[in-house]
Amino acid sequence: GKSPYHYHENCEHFYFIMEGNATVTTEEGTRDVEPGAMVFFPAEEKHRLRAAGGKPLFYFEFQAPNEGVTHILDGTKEDLVWNRVDGKVWVQT
Repeated sequence: GKSPYHYHENCEHFYFIMEGNATVTTEEGTRDVEPGAMVFFPAEEKHRLRAAGGKPLFYFEFQAPNEGVTHILDGTKEDLVWNRVDGKVWVQT
C-alpha cells in the first residue's frame, strides 16, 4: 500500500494506476492520482506512492534502465520489498 520516500540513481520511473486511488509525494508536494493516471519521475527525483481511500492499489511500475541504485530517504530497505505471488504478480510487502 505504500513506498518509502526514495529516489533512483540513473533511472527514470513510471507508475500507471490501474485500480484504486493513491497519493504521490515529491519535493513539490502531494497530489491525488486515480485509475488511468500515468506518473513520471525523472532520474533522481525524490518520490513516494501511497494507497488512498481504504482500497487496494493495483498499478504497473516501470523503471528504465532498471540498473540504477535506489536510495531510501524515509524508512528502511525492508519498506520496499517485492514478492512474486503465484508466479505472476509482484506485490510490495
